Amino acid sequence: MLAILNICVFVLPCESGERAGYAITVFLAFAVFLTIISSTLPESSENVAVFSIYLIIQTTSSTVITILALVMIRFHFKDDEVDPVPRWLGGLLNTITCKRCRKPNKKITVVEPIGKKGTDDYPDDITDAMDQPTLTWKKAMSLVDRICFIFFFLVFLLSTSLSFIVAALL
Repeated sequence: MLAILNICVFVLPCESGERAGYAITVFLAFAVFLTIISSTLPESSENVAVFSIYLIIQTTSSTVITILALVMIRFHFKDDEVDPVPRWLGGLLNTITCKRCRKPNKKITVVEPIGKKGTDDYPDDITDAMDQPTLTWKKAMSLVDRICFIFFFLVFLLSTSLSFIVAALL
């Protein structure tokens, strides 16, 4: 249950201010649980307990999740005008989330002018409007939240399944 709670860090919004505290609390719960389990296991044995390995994997995962949560909070509150999202990060996130695959191909057949130059209908800074970033830090961190949730959920499923399989074989 702690492992599932650990993954839910990525469900909490950054604006709530609870994400860092939640991640650290779950990490500390894993550390205490690992300490309790390691003190009850025999010190001298030929094999390492499967449950102990499972807890080490989950504690390591919790450490990475806590670090990611803290870094993501930092990036979430960055100013987009002062420090825009790098193009490589936007491209990477679009590739991972398959945004390019879902983008409809709209072909423009007729190009019409917006208005006459010198009037209010004609934008003066058309190149500035085109250079505006479409991806903000908040949107980028929201995409990273989704990616991390799926990745760590798969890590949880894989580690739990392998632990049960190995325990059943022994």
